[in-house]
Amino acid sequence: MALLCVVPKLSAETGVKPITSVPSIRSLSREEAAKALPVKLTGVVTFLGWEDFAIHDGNASIFADFRFSKARGFWKGPIPESRELAQGSVVEVEGVTDPGGFSPMVLVTKFRRIGDGALPSPIRPSMDKLLSSSLNSQWVEVEGVVRKHSHGLPGPDCLTLVVGGHSCPVLLSNRSQRTPAQLVDAKVRVRGVVLDLANLRSQVAGLKIHSNGDQDIEILVPPSDDPFQAPKVALNRLIPFDPNAELGHRKVSSGVVTFAVPGRFFYL
Repeated sequence: MALLCVVPKLSAETGVKPITSVPSIRSLSREEAAKALPVKLTGVVTFLGWEDFAIHDGNASIFADFRFSKARGFWKGPIPESRELAQGSVVEVEGVTDPGGFSPMVLVTKFRRIGDGALPSPIRPSMDKLLSSSLNSQWVEVEGVVRKHSHGLPGPDCLTLVVGGHSCPVLLSNRSQRTPAQLVDAKVRVRGVVLDLANLRSQVAGLKIHSNGDQDIEILVPPSDDPFQAPKVALNRLIPFDPNAELGHRKVSSGVVTFAVPGRFFYL
């Protein structure tokens, strides 16, 4: 994708030259990002959330936000319609830096859609890299097995994946048209942006991915039509040696129910 060349100019409000690259914003300390430094970026939208979006400038991506910008008086007008921010849209954004809840972000002050562009190639990281915190807000592609599919009411749909032996929630900004029977126990490839789960000290405490929806989910191996055809194991041998085993898939066991909370869980 050919990006527009933005020549840095002094901000009329502050007299400070705006930052014009995502890596430069991402390298700011939390204290520097909190100074509301001027920003001017051009790039392609990889992910559209509810009142925010991820913009990729050809080098890296970062979240740009309307909600917090409006609350702080930076964004004055209505939030642009979703068609102006559709995945693949090339946009020009002006704003200010903010430390965000975990990593630097941009509070939007001006926005303009330029046209359509190609999505960048996603990063295909190792689990070590995913858990390192360095990929927060980056456009990635992961493979895993779907453990759970929840329809959000009223929130977003959520898939729970096993990726590299770790549980990874995938939140979908658009409701999936696939049923749990089509997804649970399927091996899938998912594209989305990383949003690390952070604690109150802004330290990484877990992994989460935000995805646009079905267009970013590819089913590599569909689940069995009959879940009870999964391998049968005893309760005390849930993960036995198996030369053909694949991590994360369903298994079938049996026993006596000793306690149950209807609709939630039971002990076997």
